[in-house]
Amino acid sequence: MGIFKKSVVLAAVLLLAACGESKITKIDGTSDQTLQHTFRQVVGDIHDPSQILQWDLDLKMLRHRYPDGEYLKVLDGKTIEGMKPLIVEAHTFFLKEHRGMMLRIEQEQLDAEKAKLDGITAQPDSNLKVVMLSQQEARVRMYTKSRDELAALTDEQFVKIYGDGASFSDYVRPTAKY
Repeated sequence: MGIFKKSVVLAAVLLLAACGESKITKIDGTSDQTLQHTFRQVVGDIHDPSQILQWDLDLKMLRHRYPDGEYLKVLDGKTIEGMKPLIVEAHTFFLKEHRGMMLRIEQEQLDAEKAKLDGITAQPDSNLKVVMLSQQEARVRMYTKSRDELAALTDEQFVKIYGDGASFSDYVRPTAKY
């Protein structure tokens, strides 16, 4: 084999070796399997187990934020840095949903107590009615105060007390701040 052929073979071997060691930096969202494979390689430089767990949980959260395979399109071509705004947006989305759900629950409880108060008010006058009205009015004031305090919380206060919606669910927990 001549020196030219040896040089070509050596160059081909080096080229193949270099290709085999190339680092994947973007997620391939063409399928769930390719996403999983490329995601593992993209976060492969992270050696801290808590950070690895956090990225796994963030990926699960994004799957629930973008259902029906939409997350594949959203994550396709993203780098680690490109995923961070999506994660922040997903937490904001889940916080808004969770806060809305909590306010709806508070309002439903208040409406139920007001309906009871209206029922008591419609009854004929009696000593028992006076006691029941007093108790029910106190309950209505309590539920009104609870609803108003919940509505007045800042996002940070709400998350501290009730979670962010994602952490409240059974599939993810709160993520780190970016």
